[in-house]
Amino acid sequence: MNLIVAALLLLSAPAQTRRAAVIPIPNHAAVYQLTRGLDILNVTDSTVSIAATDAELARLRALGYSPRITVADYQAWTDSVLLGYRTYSQVCSTMAALARDYPLICRLDTLGFTVQNRAILMMRVTDNPQIEEAEPEFRVLGPHHGNEKIATEITLSFLQYVLASYDTSTAIHNMVDSTELWVIPIVNVDGHVANTRGNANGVDLNRDYGYRWYEDSPAPFSQQETRLVRQHDIENNISVEFAYHCDYDVVNYLWDNHPADPPDSGFIIALAQQYADSTYGSSTTQLVPINGWDWYEADGTCQDASFGLFGNTAYTIETHQPNGGDQTQIDSICVANRRALLAMIQAARRGVSGVVRDSLTGAPLFARISFESPLRWDCYTDPGLGDFHKPLSPGTYTLTAHAQGFMPKTVTGVVVPAGGTATADFDLAPDTTGQVYVEEMVWLNHGDPNKVMPTTSIFALGAPDARYFSLGREGDVCLSAGRGRAIRNLPGNDITVFDGDSIADGYWLYAGNDWTGPWNGIGHATGTAAFDIGPSGLDSARYLRIVCDSTGSPSDPKAGLDLDAVAYAVPRTPLPQPPALSPYPLSAVRPNPVGRILRIALPPQTRILKIIDIAGRTVECYPFGRGLSPDGDCAQSPYSIDVLSAGLGPGVYLARFETATGTSEQKFVVARP
Repeated sequence: MNLIVAALLLLSAPAQTRRAAVIPIPNHAAVYQLTRGLDILNVTDSTVSIAATDAELARLRALGYSPRITVADYQAWTDSVLLGYRTYSQVCSTMAALARDYPLICRLDTLGFTVQNRAILMMRVTDNPQIEEAEPEFRVLGPHHGNEKIATEITLSFLQYVLASYDTSTAIHNMVDSTELWVIPIVNVDGHVANTRGNANGVDLNRDYGYRWYEDSPAPFSQQETRLVRQHDIENNISVEFAYHCDYDVVNYLWDNHPADPPDSGFIIALAQQYADSTYGSSTTQLVPINGWDWYEADGTCQDASFGLFGNTAYTIETHQPNGGDQTQIDSICVANRRALLAMIQAARRGVSGVVRDSLTGAPLFARISFESPLRWDCYTDPGLGDFHKPLSPGTYTLTAHAQGFMPKTVTGVVVPAGGTATADFDLAPDTTGQVYVEEMVWLNHGDPNKVMPTTSIFALGAPDARYFSLGREGDVCLSAGRGRAIRNLPGNDITVFDGDSIADGYWLYAGNDWTGPWNGIGHATGTAAFDIGPSGLDSARYLRIVCDSTGSPSDPKAGLDLDAVAYAVPRTPLPQPPALSPYPLSAVRPNPVGRILRIALPPQTRILKIIDIAGRTVECYPFGRGLSPDGDCAQSPYSIDVLSAGLGPGVYLARFETATGTSEQKFVVARP
């Protein structure tokens, strides 16, 4: 059968009707015994609301449950309720208009494209939207479930308000100038167009993320949309995130997948309560805080992965979804959540901020920041600027920066004041020991359905310290060799896996150059063991995968490998020497964005300086010839010139330096005439 005929038959096949149903349960604990993979809409102490096919309902009845159908055709009912909400096309038009109307404080971009090749639009809002700055980053996500369209209205309404208020509200102005906002009105665009919960592949995106994922989707980060959100996390260091859903009225906080609380639990709950308190007004808008697991178990969720893998303080907001024609209720919900979001952005700035650099070159480093005394979850620095921003409650903390290829450094006595921010910067010296410790977890599949293992997966990262993470029987974890790094096949053993306790647990080790596979086997071992990458047939590998065997009791909280650390060998190199100082400055433009006077540092032997606008036109040209100062509106020192910016309109410009050895450029922004 050719592919075109197969596709037509698939399209013509009748879709299975899904029905809304309510299942009585004797108590809330019974929800954790339900069949996995159900689309749960809500849970109370006596009922579970689901959307299910006839086959799923039949299986539930066979297991002794008594589902009562409340809506015969859930899709038809959804379609009728969603009439009146903004379409994807209207959302695109609104986003384009906002980018056109507020070019100085926002930049329209795409997260990427969906299964059906639709753009997932994203707006970056800050005072210099074309330039990456060392600021806390705050992300707002619209629907993962395409039929939860109130989530789009909330996020888009928030974006419109912030942009429109920048010039009239001092608070909004200051917030935008000091924070980087990311607003993604629709994550599941294909589902939004089709009014379906799942994406175009029928996958629930909020079960597809790779932290403690458990078979409710094909694989960890199996879908294009979740992979794009993951990539956004890799490229940015998000401090706080809110993802919007509907069907209940709660501020859902960590964890969704496990009853144990993370070490940041007190602060996380306090922010959840603050968000809920800001949604006052009516029963339509009021939310209450709830722990995700205490509501019902959900594995592979966005908030768990954002926090567990990247250290983002993340929440899931579930709101009422009015009929699409009830604009008054929709507006009330948008206003209440906007009020709460603005309060949360202020909270994102409280805690500890800093920068991690190479002590010899001053270059920014991608690093993991760990917190002790008291213990808090790790966060990471921005890969381009080396800055981090960790929301914390007031107190005194000990911080350590860990960057692969560098010696870790600890700073003690960092005091976070009430309502304020502390600073902790790190200059790390290169590590010449020839051994590198893994600092990043790519995905984690817990093998134990009984949820008895401890949840502090950050204990598996960094150097061995007698603290470990138990993977569980048949647990499965993928680890990264590091940004731009690879494990190479050197003489002798290349990799060491550290088992943290005295009971030797069995596991297999695999290697690969893509975190999705294919995986080449290296070997099986029990307990702490060293491995040669040679048996895998690979010269190098960027990722490692550890899969526990089935030994141990499923009720044992330490079943599976107790992973303390993973190290790999690198060639020993002498300590780099700092570069010789030069009397010539590196090319630079300061301040940026510019004021009345623009100071431009010149590279050696600069012959011509050109100021070029975003359209590629030369708007200013300064030939230097034999070093004579150009005439007119600038003054020159031996290595820099001062240029009056009055003739440059608002926008993005390039300073282009033509020297005897080549051409270089520096970008700068004129924010005001």
